[in-house]
Order: sequence, then C-alpha cells, then structure tokens
Amino acid sequence: MSPGSATMRLPRCLVLLASLVPPALSSWGVSYPESLRASGGSCLVVPCTFSYPADVTTTGGIVAIWYKDYEGQRTVVFHSTAPQDVDSRFGGRAQLLGDPMARNCTLLLRGVTPGDSGLYRFRFEIIHGDRWSASRDVTLSISDDLELPSVTSSKEQTEGQRSTLECSTPYFCPGGDTALRWEGYDPQVSQVSSHVQLDTSGVSHQVTLTSSFTWKDHSKKLLCVVSDGSKRASTEVVLRVRRTCGGDRGHLCHCHHGHIPLLPPPPSLQHFPPASPSLSCSLAISVL
Repeated sequence: MSPGSATMRLPRCLVLLASLVPPALSSWGVSYPESLRASGGSCLVVPCTFSYPADVTTTGGIVAIWYKDYEGQRTVVFHSTAPQDVDSRFGGRAQLLGDPMARNCTLLLRGVTPGDSGLYRFRFEIIHGDRWSASRDVTLSISDDLELPSVTSSKEQTEGQRSTLECSTPYFCPGGDTALRWEGYDPQVSQVSSHVQLDTSGVSHQVTLTSSFTWKDHSKKLLCVVSDGSKRASTEVVLRVRRTCGGDRGHLCHCHHGHIPLLPPPPSLQHFPPASPSLSCSLAISVL
C-alpha cells in the first residue's frame, strides 16, 4: 500500500446480513431497498427480509423465488427448489445469501451487466401453506462507468485541529475488486475508518478520514477514489487551512489563503496591510 492512501477491507457480507431485522411477525410482507446501483462486471447485493404471521407453520420449508420484470415477462432469476426454471441469462450468477427459514431473502448477483438493469421482485411460498409476493419492486441500475464518489467536509480547516472528511459510494461487492479509499493525506497524523451499510433501507460504503492540517497543507489536494478493476472515478477536495498563531509579545494573527512570516510588530501598528491580493491578516496587539 502506498503512503497516503488506504484501501479498507470490506466487512464480511454474511456478518452484516445477520443484523437484518424482518418486518413485524404478525403480518405478511417483504422489505428491501427501493433502488440499488452497481458497476458492470462487478456484483450486487440486494438486502431482503420477509415476514409472515406467527401462527403460520413452516416445518415443510419455504421456497424462495426472485423475478425480473414480475409484472411483464416474469423472468426467473433465482429459485431455491427448481433451479431448472432459472433463465439461462442468470444461471450460475444468482445466489441467495440469506436463509429463508430465518426470513432472510438477500440476493447476490454476480457478473452484472447493463442488460441486468430493471425491476426485481421477491416471492416466497410456504410448502403446504400460503404464498406471498412483494407489493413493489427494487430497481437495479448497472452502468459500465463508475459514478463519482460523494464527499462531505468542512469548507475550511483550522490549523492544529482535527478535521473529518467523509467519502461514500453506492457500490458494494463482497469479495470483489470494488474499493474505496482516500489518497494524498499524511498517514502519520491521520486515521481512516470504513463502514458498510447493508440493510433494507439501502447499500453504501463509506470511508472516513480524520486528520490534522498545518498552513503548509493549504491548497493541498486530497482525492477520494472508487475503483473496480481497471475502472476508476475520483472526487477532489482542496484544503482551505486557516492559520492561527500567537507571538511572544501577545499578538495574534489569523491568516487566510496563505502564509507570511510573523515578526513582533511595534506598539503603534494597528493593521498589517495585505502582502498580496490573496492574503490578509488582522492583528490584535497587547503591549507588555
């Protein structure tokens, strides 16, 4: 790993799936995100849970079925008991990560292409019992180009104080080549942490950079980079570091957009004129 960059290992998918909570057990229902995105050639996880009344007996087992275009062609993407019914376009690519007996219907779709984009719906059938289809679809969008990662940070950083910058992407592929990282920071004074959201409200991967900066970092560029194999997309952050410094005669200077050497001013000086059009300082002086 090169200095000033970090690629965080993604948490194991099945550990995250264990935290999925099914809807209320007193009703029939299916829950998953409204929409998800993926990069072509990568994989896509659809977090999914379902529920049924507590008095329903499932000792015979539960059949899990995923469809594409349920209201139209009703293409079978995954079938837990009749794999021969799966459309050839999805054969060997669709896998149920969740356990139906634990009311978990999470789907993993590998090797996705733009042709896989569309509406998907889950249906479960209780053997020797009732069956239920989700009331709505989840929209999957797959594109060959990576979407730029989103960055959140303060407009200005104060010298010597800890600053936090967050970067996120909707792409998550367990065990794949998708990676999210920060580049250009000083690892000696920085910490990087990673978090993956994987639940029925959505999927995202976030990397948080916490660091302290000096006036020398002003106008320095940091990059948040998402990559998938040879594909790469980045968002740039230009640091705006506010310098705060005190002199031994009690004067205080706040410099914006640059740096000048500070010398103890004479007591009569009330204002230090700008050294350049892009630099201004205000001085507060006390004579000891």
